[in-house]
Amino acid sequence: MNNMNDIRQIICNAIFSRVSYKSLREIAQDKGLAKLGDALVNFIYSLAKSLILGKLDAWKVSDAVLSQALENASLLKLLPKRSDKHSRGDAVEALLAYAWIMGIFDIKNAVMLLKDEMKRDDFSNKSLEKIAAVRAFKKLLEEIKPKIETFLIMRKVKKEL
Repeated sequence: MNNMNDIRQIICNAIFSRVSYKSLREIAQDKGLAKLGDALVNFIYSLAKSLILGKLDAWKVSDAVLSQALENASLLKLLPKRSDKHSRGDAVEALLAYAWIMGIFDIKNAVMLLKDEMKRDDFSNKSLEKIAAVRAFKKLLEEIKPKIETFLIMRKVKKEL
């Protein structure tokens, strides 16, 4: 393997040849995607925060941040009404994993989007950091949502041809 596209293609061929999502709701509720997305979200956030602070480290994005970003992006309708923070966080992770696997966004662009939405001063306390992280993940969700919807429509049309 010589790049990320090879990894994505292997995942697509091995997994998505058997699974076909018809809606954002199906993607958001896929627990397997959420598990992969958990690592992806933390990786992207850690890279962005490392660039902002000028030092390498690893950070975990809380379900509270992801849940609020999902709500702020008007995507709660993808989940059952009584979903908790954990389920909402999983939905964000699943959507981002799917978007990455399908080539809808790449890690570099996601890191730069988060980096552009957050500033060094946002990390002066946990409250400011949470607000900035919610804002950044909301923007990322708003960017990938229409692209996933278009991708799903294109796949449906292709199957019908």
